[in-house]
Order: sequence, then C-alpha cells, then structure tokens
Amino acid sequence: MTLDKNNLLYAYILTLTKRKETVEVTLLEEMLDANAEYALKAHERGDVYTTEDVRNYIEEQLGWR
Repeated sequence: MTLDKNNLLYAYILTLTKRKETVEVTLLEEMLDANAEYALKAHERGDVYTTEDVRNYIEEQLGWR
C-alpha cells in the first residue's frame, strides 16, 4: 500500500470514528494513531515488507521451504 493510499484510508477511518464518541471509539482512535505513527516510522527506516516477504520469512523459519 502506498503512503498516499494509507493516508486516505486513515482519514476515512477517522471520519467513521468521529460519528460516535465513546470509550471504544477513543481507544480505536488511539490505536489508529499509534499504528499510523509506527507505519510512518517504519517506512522512513525502510522497514516495509510485502505480505509475500513476511510469508516467505515465516515459511523459512518454520522449515516449510
């Protein structure tokens, strides 16, 4: 997922969470903020892996390859 698409998804989810203010929504917003911050920092560090990269790594670790 590109950074632009990630930002669009994040903005969309925020609009959904603004409709109802509850403890659950506040927690969701905090989780989304933390997740977005982590993703941006990982992207800046170059620690971005595709699903296929992760699957291959796990399969190698489990001896399936």
